[in-house]
Amino acid sequence: MQILVPPLSQTSDTLVLVEWRKRVGEPVAKGDILFTVETDKATLEVESPGSGILQAIYAQPNDEIAVRSVIGVIAEEDAPLPPAEPRPALPARHDWIFASPRARHLARREGAALSNMRPTGPRGMIVERDVRAYLAERDA
Repeated sequence: MQILVPPLSQTSDTLVLVEWRKRVGEPVAKGDILFTVETDKATLEVESPGSGILQAIYAQPNDEIAVRSVIGVIAEEDAPLPPAEPRPALPARHDWIFASPRARHLARREGAALSNMRPTGPRGMIVERDVRAYLAERDA
């Protein structure tokens, strides 16, 4: 069974993969949280479409992924691994900065560059308090 990127945003055809919650070789049950993505407005958890063994992962954290692209495979434990399907090519995003949607919104509204901020959130994420701390220093 192919793992497809669901269309979670009405304003964007791409999402950013934040993290995988399962590893290759682990059992997966339908409804388990499989991975987390970030849209232009929120960070969302995506459930597994079926049960089996996670046999392949084709996208890594911080990759920008197209909606409806194949990013992994769930299969029975003894099933052969299907050939990898290439994901649609997307422009390189070497400038991607891991930040919460609230932090991005506040920084954009205040005209502050996220690259100037020190992240203190989980897994190196810039969160709203980081933006507020930067703005306080900038304005002092």
